[in-house]
Formats: sequence, C-alpha cells, structure tokens
Amino acid sequence: MTTATLSQDFIANVRLLYQKSLEELAAKSAIRIGINAHTKYAAPAIVSAVASVETFLNEVTFGSNARLILPNSPLWVLEQKWVQELDLGAKLVIVPYLLFGSWFARDAQPYQDMSILIKARNDLVHYKMASNPPRYLKHLIERNIALSPHPTLPGEMAWIHQLCSSEVVRWANNTATKLVHAIVQFMPNNARDYMFGQLAANYFEISEDVPKEHLLKVGIDPQSTNP
Repeated sequence: MTTATLSQDFIANVRLLYQKSLEELAAKSAIRIGINAHTKYAAPAIVSAVASVETFLNEVTFGSNARLILPNSPLWVLEQKWVQELDLGAKLVIVPYLLFGSWFARDAQPYQDMSILIKARNDLVHYKMASNPPRYLKHLIERNIALSPHPTLPGEMAWIHQLCSSEVVRWANNTATKLVHAIVQFMPNNARDYMFGQLAANYFEISEDVPKEHLLKVGIDPQSTNP
C-alpha cells in the first residue's frame, strides 16, 4: 500500500497564498499600512494553515508506526475515531501528553497563537457578516498582524477586512511552523524517523524582511501608507 501525506500540500498552499498577497501589497490600489495590506488571500491561508497542523498531527500519530514504537502509550486506550474528532485545540493538548508525556502550555507560545488561529478559522468558515469583531482582533492589531483602521479612509473598516491582511497570512504560516516543529521536539529521538518527523521540514518561517524587500524592490517605502 502506498502512503501519501497531505500536510505539506496545505502548508505549501499557505506560502503560495502569501506570495499572491505580496502582489497585492505592492499594488497601487492596495489598502496598506507599512508592510501590511488587505488581501483576499488571507481567509483561505488561515484555513489551510490550520488544516496543515491537523493533518500533520494525524499523520505522525495515526498514520505512522507510533503504536508499534510507543506501544504502552495511554493514547491507544482511547477510541481512535473519538480522538480524531476532537476539537483541534483539545487534540493538541491531549495527544502529545498521552503519547509523549509532553504537552503544550495553554498560556504560552506557540499554543496561544495556534488557539487564536483556530478561532479565526472557525470565524471565517462560519462567517455571517456579523458587525461585532472577535475579541482576539484587538490583540492581533496591537501586534501589527491584523490591520489597524486605515488613517486615510473615511468610516470604519469591517473587522473581516482588518483580519484579512498580508501579515495575517505570514503569521498563520509561522504559527503553524512553530507548532509543528514543537510537536517533533516532543518525540523521542529514536522515534522521529518512524513517526514521519521529517515532514516538519516542509514547514519554515517567513521573516519580516520578505515583505520589506518586496516593497523596496518595486520602489515603495516599507514604512509608507497607501492610499
């Protein structure tokens, strides 16, 4: 039987969407503050980033030889289908704890950002054009991830436009990357090859220099605002 994995496709899609968002960042019509601009590519990037983490966790846990390598793990006492159907936030706490004896601290990074990313995914796929912004939006604005209200445009920006920004795409990629590499660090050294730990090589961070260099390349000051 041939084994196929999907996590690398989802995270590659996030990077592809970021490349597309860079084109919008440098467009003359961009609603932009510094290196951050509104982009239509943010929503699918958020969905793909979360999907990449969930598929990675399933691949290394249930798609690998984990049961043979770690046969005494309490994880195998639980019904596999029930575990897989758990909310991803809960699964990220329960599975590493039962399998490796290690866990993500819920009040620390990278779990905190992953928790926000999951909430953002849920808000997007269940979007009903509600006017009230989610509570985490203020936190993302303060970190210059989501867009602040644009200083040169009249009226208020819809919160969904503030969330759908190029920096959110970069943050989604980097959050998924940190989470996946942390999972691999939980694995015993002698188990990583057998549990597809090498799949984490498909995840890498995008630095702040990337959007700055992209803007400079086309003659735009990365600290400027448009329009």
